[in-house]
Amino acid sequence: MNYQQQKRILDIVVSLGLILAFLPFWIVVPILIYLDSGFPIFFKHKRVGQNGEEFFLYKFRSMIPNADEILHKKNKKLLKQFKEGDWKIENDPRITKLGKVLRSLTIDEFPQLLNVLRGEMSMVGPRAYVLRELDEQTQKYPSTK
Repeated sequence: MNYQQQKRILDIVVSLGLILAFLPFWIVVPILIYLDSGFPIFFKHKRVGQNGEEFFLYKFRSMIPNADEILHKKNKKLLKQFKEGDWKIENDPRITKLGKVLRSLTIDEFPQLLNVLRGEMSMVGPRAYVLRELDEQTQKYPSTK
């Protein structure tokens, strides 16, 4: 068995184990998101994975609906702050109250375990970038692939 096969088995075992271990969160968090800010429950975002293949990365929604549209089309000042802050904004006004809690505990990232289970991501390796981030990261850090 080669390294890639071993890594894939590890990804499946670990992601399934974590999904089952945190099953109560998979039930409670969607209800809380709905009560806090309505639908949608999940945020999906196109990312670039291994070999440049695009896929949808899933998260529990922690921002107001249409947060990306607000950032990229309606608020250029916020977009500039976002880029200069290495893709983060301190005290981002688009994050909901519940979203702050989910992010502080990294619970918003749990749905990515489904991406790992589907083979789109791995438990080990670099993060999956948004295409425009990848271009800028490659310029900043030429070793980024």
